[in-house]
Amino acid sequence: MLGPAPEALADGARSIAIFPIAPVLGGAPVKTALQVTVRLATELGKSDAFRLVPLSGHRSAAAAAPEAGPAAAVSPFHGAGERDLARGRGFVAHGEHEMARLRFDQAAQDFLQGILLIESSFDSLEDFSALPDAYLDLAVAVLRLGRRDEGMAALQSFVRLDPGRKLPRGKYPAVFVRMQQTTEQRLASGPQGTLLVQSIVPGQPVVVDGREVGTTPATLQLVPGRHFVLVRGTSGQVAYRVDVPEGGRVEAGEGAGERRPVVAAAPAEPAVAPISEDDRRTVGDEIKANRLEGPGDVALARIARAAGVEFVLLGGLHAIGDSGDLALDLFLYSAHTDQLAPVRRVRFDSDLLGAPLEIYKAVQALAGQARPEGLANAVALPVPVARDIVPPAPKAAPPPVVAANPPPQATPDDDDDDKIPVEPVHRRGEGEARRPTPPPVEAPPARVIEPNRSDWTSPPDVATHRSSDEGQGMSGWVIGGITAGAVVVAIVAGVLIYGAVTAKPTQGLANVTWASN
Repeated sequence: MLGPAPEALADGARSIAIFPIAPVLGGAPVKTALQVTVRLATELGKSDAFRLVPLSGHRSAAAAAPEAGPAAAVSPFHGAGERDLARGRGFVAHGEHEMARLRFDQAAQDFLQGILLIESSFDSLEDFSALPDAYLDLAVAVLRLGRRDEGMAALQSFVRLDPGRKLPRGKYPAVFVRMQQTTEQRLASGPQGTLLVQSIVPGQPVVVDGREVGTTPATLQLVPGRHFVLVRGTSGQVAYRVDVPEGGRVEAGEGAGERRPVVAAAPAEPAVAPISEDDRRTVGDEIKANRLEGPGDVALARIARAAGVEFVLLGGLHAIGDSGDLALDLFLYSAHTDQLAPVRRVRFDSDLLGAPLEIYKAVQALAGQARPEGLANAVALPVPVARDIVPPAPKAAPPPVVAANPPPQATPDDDDDDKIPVEPVHRRGEGEARRPTPPPVEAPPARVIEPNRSDWTSPPDVATHRSSDEGQGMSGWVIGGITAGAVVVAIVAGVLIYGAVTAKPTQGLANVTWASN
């Protein structure tokens, strides 16, 4: 590790930064990797266990100290609208139906999808209690599944948004009611955050988490975490989604030239040192190559010090076979102990439909893993990012093709025609062409064809004929044909000679006189 580790923030929270997710071996689109990075940052920003610090060279607003000087302006929140709100309500209703059927896993997924959609359009809610109710249902579902960390995180979100709610014991088990009461007492007695709201025209109503808390200007003490703010003026309302830091403050004040209220957070705190582009490139290249090793580890240590964080979250994205699903393999780097440890794999489809729930689970698991004393499941370098990707083996050269009857080697005595392996041909007037003699092979016994057999007209056994021809150098069929032809010629010649000797004188048209001496 390079020098002393960065100190934890003053309030004891765990500071963390996200290194951009990269596609492993080009197995996923770069655009998808960026979307996954944003979703991770969103979930970490909502978590009560972490303080998210960007790697842009400055700390986030949540990590700043209260007395850090004048505030910087934050833009108002523009909701997604009625359509997404209706979809979110539909997911929550379906989750309640699934929970009544004791299908808690499906119910938890529906509740989480509904929460994300409702939060994206909270400014359209007529009754804000729909959002804390969804968090309460989510807490019950995941606790029934035995996932205590996720259940307590959802229960804390419920208490933060709706403190003082009394749960009926007849509807909820006594143990769950006690958990809710204990969580509320702990959050109320712990460090609070400050929210200051003011507007150009004073006296405008301020609504926080569905409850009207006064008029502008207003100074409010709130449980740290995400809160939903509405400032209602004569010309309409302006919405803000504010992350209130523990022990810190968020201000809503007049902006330069603004005609509406502006929510502002404490200014960014400069990083310890600028982050080197070479370090970024080194870590990114190792993720893309699916191999984290020494240079990347040294670069991570420098990045953590430059950002002033205790932990850095990094990982790679790749496609799983031909299924179309994507796998996100995450690693957690601890700057205190210079250790690297894998985090649970996140799997979802290419459209990121299941990503919010899976990333939410990963962040909850991360909260129990990021400990200052060290990472229990630390690994030794080098280590692959995606353990199920096997580099393709080099292609072996194909074995030489061996012909059944290899062509013979040319000899010095062969002429040019003999050097080209061709099938025997017959030339008119020349007999059978020469053929190179192949290596001797053991020929099968020749087939004997009887003259009176019914298969006489069938073609002779080609394999037997060829083997015999190759073994003797000259076809036995040709020799037999020559012999038969010689016999026929001898018989015809004998017949002609016999006829000439025994023939009688023949009278012709002319008189022939035999003159004697």
